Amino acid sequence: MAPKPWPLSNATPAVIVVREHLYFTHPKEGGSIQRWFHRELRRLSCKKFNKALAAFQRNSPERELSDMHLFAYTFKVLARSATRRKMTDKQRTAVGDDFVRALPEVVARCAEQPQLRYKETLPDNLRAIL
Repeated sequence: MAPKPWPLSNATPAVIVVREHLYFTHPKEGGSIQRWFHRELRRLSCKKFNKALAAFQRNSPERELSDMHLFAYTFKVLARSATRRKMTDKQRTAVGDDFVRALPEVVARCAEQPQLRYKETLPDNLRAIL
């Protein structure tokens, strides 16, 4: 039986974009992607963050700001830290909510002060956990 051709429609366009994030870690990190995320976020400058944000907005205008990879990394590190600190579900939810509410301010502060580190733009309670 011959394969059927791909029918073109709004639901099945001629071209589909697929993004795959690959992370490479050093053997000294024990293969832990969390350590890599944590280290990169501590070092990340607002200047580099601003470039990544511009690329994200240019390439993915339909996506939410919280979908940006650097914010996803931050959320993962915060979640892991909250688990390690044995926070309750209510406390972990509050950390996540605080982070989402802080996103516009983080973007604004990095835009205004590119000499800062990304971590410095986070609210104090999140920076303490990160």
